[in-house]
Amino acid sequence: MSVPNALVLFTHVIALLGFISLTVTGEIGVVTIAVFSVALVLSFLKERFDVGLYLSQGLVTTIALLVTAYLVLAAFFLGLELFEGVLIFLVYIQVLKLLGSKGTRDVVQIYLLSFFQFLAGTILTVDFSYGIAFVAYVTVAVWAILSLNMKKESDEVVGDGSGAGERLISGGFLFATAAIAFVIFLGTAVVFVSVPRLGLGFLHSRFIAPNELSTGFSNQVELGRVGEIKRDSSPVMRVRITNLEKASHPDTIYWRGIALDEFDGTTWRVGEHTSNRLQSGRDGVIWVREPRGGSPPVEQTVITEPIDSNILFAAGEPVAFRGIATNRLDERNDSYFLPTNLGYRQKYIAYSDFRRPSTRELRKEGNGLYPRAIAERYLQLPALSGRVQRLAVKLAKGYDNPYDKARSVESYLTNNMSYTLTLPKGTEAFPLDEFLFSNRAGHCEYFATAMVVLLREVGVPARIVNGFLGGEWNSFGKFYLIRESDAHSWVEVFFQDWGWVRFDPTPAGGDSLGRSPWLGSYIASYYDYLKYRWSRYVVDFSGRDQKRIFSGIRDSIKWQKTRTRLNFPPKLDFDRRWVLGAVVIAMFVWVFAGKFNVLRIPVLKWVRHEDKATSVYRKAVGFLGRRGLKKTGSSTAREYARGVLSEGGDRYRIFWDLTEKYLLLRFGIGRNSGERGGNKGRKKGGAGRRGQDYKELNSMLVRLKRDGD
Repeated sequence: MSVPNALVLFTHVIALLGFISLTVTGEIGVVTIAVFSVALVLSFLKERFDVGLYLSQGLVTTIALLVTAYLVLAAFFLGLELFEGVLIFLVYIQVLKLLGSKGTRDVVQIYLLSFFQFLAGTILTVDFSYGIAFVAYVTVAVWAILSLNMKKESDEVVGDGSGAGERLISGGFLFATAAIAFVIFLGTAVVFVSVPRLGLGFLHSRFIAPNELSTGFSNQVELGRVGEIKRDSSPVMRVRITNLEKASHPDTIYWRGIALDEFDGTTWRVGEHTSNRLQSGRDGVIWVREPRGGSPPVEQTVITEPIDSNILFAAGEPVAFRGIATNRLDERNDSYFLPTNLGYRQKYIAYSDFRRPSTRELRKEGNGLYPRAIAERYLQLPALSGRVQRLAVKLAKGYDNPYDKARSVESYLTNNMSYTLTLPKGTEAFPLDEFLFSNRAGHCEYFATAMVVLLREVGVPARIVNGFLGGEWNSFGKFYLIRESDAHSWVEVFFQDWGWVRFDPTPAGGDSLGRSPWLGSYIASYYDYLKYRWSRYVVDFSGRDQKRIFSGIRDSIKWQKTRTRLNFPPKLDFDRRWVLGAVVIAMFVWVFAGKFNVLRIPVLKWVRHEDKATSVYRKAVGFLGRRGLKKTGSSTAREYARGVLSEGGDRYRIFWDLTEKYLLLRFGIGRNSGERGGNKGRKKGGAGRRGQDYKELNSMLVRLKRDGD
C-alpha cells in the first residue's frame, strides 16, 4: 500500500474509532450516527477515488460558526449542559472537516478531534466495550501518525504533494508499528498500576451517563399501572460471594434493597422514619445489626452499574458494609442508603446473615401484643373494601400464631393467583380488589401487596421489600450477574423473638426471564466474565490493589533471594513444555520475518540511516536561516535550495550540492531523475561507500560555512 493511500485509510479509520468511542456510551442519537456515517463515506470516496465534491472552505467556516453560536445560545437560554454542548461540537465539527478539502493541517485536526472524542468517551462510560475501542484506537493512531509523517517527508522531497508512490506500507510495517502500540500498552499499564488512586465524583455531571440508569428497580411500588416492571437483560450489578463455596450457596438468593411500610391503597413508600447516620470504625466496617450467631457472615463483593438509587444491596439480611465511598451511610426502616445519590458505578463489600429460624422456632411465638412503634407503623392500612377484610379473617381462621397465618396467606396466593405482566384496565375501585377478586392475576408487586394487607388485617405486622431475586451464575468469573429483569418484591413478617423474616407469595418462576443470548450462552457468559474483570481490575482498581501487587513483587524478590542462597549452585531443571514453546515461537518469528521482510522494512531503514544526513542538513538550514535565508514549512528541499541560490548568489552554490547529497542519502533520490533507487547502488558498495558519502556531506557543510562567512 502506498503512503498516500495508507494515510487516507488510517485517517478515516481513526475518525471512525473516535466516533465509536462515543457511540458505545449510548449518548449519540440515530440522526447524528447517520450524519457522521454519510460524511465519513463521502470523504473516503473523495479522497481515495476522487468521487464527489468538497465543501468550500468558506462554507465550512460559516457552518462551524453557526454551530458554535447555536451551542452558546442553547447553553445560556435552553439549559443545554456544557459537557453535552462540547460533545455535539466535537461530532459536527468533525463532520465538517471530513466534508472539506484536506491538507496536512486538516488531517492533524481530524486526529485531534478524534482524540477529544475518545477522551469524552472515557468520562461517559466505563463499559468493557470501551476497552476494546481503546486498544483499536491506540494501534490505529500509531499507524496514522507514522503515515502522516512519512507523507510529509515524501512531499518535502518530491514537491508535488502526491507523496511517495512506493509501496512502503506493508505487512511488516503494520507488524512493527503494532509492536510499538504494544509497548505503549505496557507503559500505560505500568503507569496505571503506579499512579496513586483518586476519589470518584470530581467529574460528575448531570449529563454524564443519564441513559445508563437502570429502571428495573424502584424505591416504591405503585399498583394500577400495567407493565411497570421493565423486563430487559440490562445488567444492574455483579456480585461475588468470597467466603462461601458455590455448593453452599442457597438455591435462590434474595438481594435485599429497600423495605416499604406505608400504603395508601395504590402506592407503597417509606414512611416518616428517623434517619440514623452510621459511621465506619477503624477497620472501615459499618455494622448495621448484630448477626444471629452460628456461622460467620457471608461476604460479598458488589459492583453496581450506575442506577437511579442510593440504596445499598446485599444478599439475605445485611449485617455490615465495608468500602463505602463516603465511609458512612443512613439507615431508615432497616434499609441502608448512601448519604447522596452519587450517580455512578459503586463497589463495596457487604456482609450478610443467611440463617433463617426454623418452623418450630417461629411457631413458638403466639398472638401477643406487639411494641407500640411496630404496631403503629406496620399495621397501618388505608380504607379498603370489606371483601379484603373478610378474606383475611377467613385465611387466618383456626391459626393461633403469626407464622401459620403467614403461611396460610402465602399458600392461598401462590395456589389461586396467576402471574402476568399484562393487566387490562380494571373496573374495581381499588387495584388490590381487582387482583384478588376480578383478574386474579398480577406481577410480584400485587402478590406482595396482597399478602401484607391481608396479614395486617388480622393484626400481623408485615411490610414489602424491593430488591432482586436470583441472578445468572457466571462459572468463569464465579459471580452472579443481576439484571433488570431480576427485580422482585417480597414480604417480611415481624416476629418478636426473631425480628423480620422473609416470605414470598409470588409463584415460583414468575419473575424469571428465560435468556437465549444471540452469541450462545457459553460465549455470552464468558463476555460477562470479561466485563467483570474489566470492572474489577481496571475501573475499580484501588490503592489496596496497588499494595497487593507491590507486596507480591517484594515478597517474590525476597523468596528468590532466599532460594538462591539455599540452593547454590543452582539446579538446571527445565520444563520441557516451556522449551518446546520457546522453540515454536522462535521458528514462527523467523518464518514470519523472512516472509514479510520484517527486519528490512523501510521504517527501520530510515531509522538506521537518516540521522547523520538529516543532522547535517538541518545544521546547514540553521546556518542559512541565521543569515536571513529562512526555510518556510511549505517549501521542498529543492525549492529552498533554488531560493538560496537566487537570493544569496554563487557563494551558496555548494548548498545545492549538499541538498542533492542529502536527498540521495536520506531518501535514495537521484540528482536528475527524482526517482528512488540511488541508495540501491550504494548498498553494493557497502558501509565504506556510505561512510565516504557522509564525509563528503560534512565537508560540504564546512565549505558552506566558510563561503557564507
